Amino acid sequence: MSDQSQPFSATNLTLWDRVAVTNPEFTKSFSTMDGFNGTAVSPIYNVKKATEAFGPIGIGWGYEIVEERYVNGVPLGFDSEGNMWGTVIIHVLRLKLWYMMDGKRGEVTHFGQTTFVGKGENGLYTDEDAPKKSLTDALGKCLSMLGFSADVYLGHYDDSKYVAAVQEKFKDKSKTGTPPLAAQRLEASPADGPASKFTSSTGGNNPGKTSDPAAWIERVRSFHDDGHIEHARKEVPKYLKGDDLKKVREEIDRHQLATWLTRIPLLSRANLPSFKEKAQDKFKDEALQSVLKAIALREATFAALKPVATAAAA
Repeated sequence: MSDQSQPFSATNLTLWDRVAVTNPEFTKSFSTMDGFNGTAVSPIYNVKKATEAFGPIGIGWGYEIVEERYVNGVPLGFDSEGNMWGTVIIHVLRLKLWYMMDGKRGEVTHFGQTTFVGKGENGLYTDEDAPKKSLTDALGKCLSMLGFSADVYLGHYDDSKYVAAVQEKFKDKSKTGTPPLAAQRLEASPADGPASKFTSSTGGNNPGKTSDPAAWIERVRSFHDDGHIEHARKEVPKYLKGDDLKKVREEIDRHQLATWLTRIPLLSRANLPSFKEKAQDKFKDEALQSVLKAIALREATFAALKPVATAAAA
């Protein structure tokens, strides 16, 4: 009997290999109270990588809270008469992450958890951000099942030689990833502002350095704030015309939308209204609807937490 299993694509590790290596710039070491030492990856880093792999959140990928509960743990302590003060309370969340790949929908389910009420070095505490932390924890675990930052979870970051090699790789990539713009001042100081990103190191404006649309697109994709993105939007008509200009403008719009969408899953409840107001000034039509849909998903997440927290308090 022949093997009926079929590979998903040319190789089952295509996605894994694309997202497994982690830029050390977005990691940090940590230690727990029980003596465990590890490496943490910036949550927004893998959110951005997921957006690069699948498309904007809410369109190419997203998540859904399947279950949420508060679980009692060990006693927090006892009074002089032996009466228990209460127990540690742990917030547990089960998350389902979905994504679109090669026209098909995939799903991954995992758990996240955070101590909601506990006892630390300074006594008893309540962590009001526990639901948000559990969501971040579960999201990271779901993405790790697809290979995101697999080198960290496989323990490669325990090897200093590996980390050094990866640092060199990303350093080389930053040098060679933008050929026509290599002579530009890419390491701008905060005082330089957005304009320095497009200023030739030889002085003046040299169209030969910035007339390649592919180079513009590569640089735009490296920006993470609206200041640099908007400056690119203003500068590009000086160097490109016709279809080339249209292509870069479309990429600027796409990248700016993606940048905004990646911020939403990490927004606090208090920041949502102002973020929504800014989005309505910044975007229109389908782009605005994408942002509003992602904000609504975040609002729904917070709304779902209210009755659970109330029940736990009762």
